[in-house]
Amino acid sequence: MNIGKCGRFAESISSLTGPFSAINYFSSPRSIIKVDRDGNEETWVEKTYYTTEESFPAVLRRSEVVAVEVVELSPVENALLDVEQKNKELNALNMKYSTLAKTAQVVSTNPLSMALNGVVDAPAGGGIASYRPSFLTHNYVTSHPERKEFVDKLRAAVDEQVRV
Repeated sequence: MNIGKCGRFAESISSLTGPFSAINYFSSPRSIIKVDRDGNEETWVEKTYYTTEESFPAVLRRSEVVAVEVVELSPVENALLDVEQKNKELNALNMKYSTLAKTAQVVSTNPLSMALNGVVDAPAGGGIASYRPSFLTHNYVTSHPERKEFVDKLRAAVDEQVRV
């Protein structure tokens, strides 16, 4: 029996998976339509979070779900999450390319270019261009005073994205 080789093999496999190892928390979103108190339809996002008993990757391709949590996100909360996620992506790319610029290494800037194009030229019906008239107005805060905190955070996240 040669246990030593099996252990090294497992170590080499886990080194290949890198930051994507030991994952046991997953989510799946779905859109739901709700009517607000003014009778307007809003598209909310229902996110279902699953926690599994075993972490992935694993020998078995399945694991028992031990916890389920359902969270509903209002349109402004969803917009805030989108902008914050894009800000994290842009900051990470900024750090990466700032570091690489100090070296003589030739690097493809396609990921940076695609990320910037996604922000500057957002698809129709999406991005900051659609968030401003929808959520960053006095009328929206007046109609939904319970969402003022998210509107303020969205405004700050949009300002941060402009600085990045």
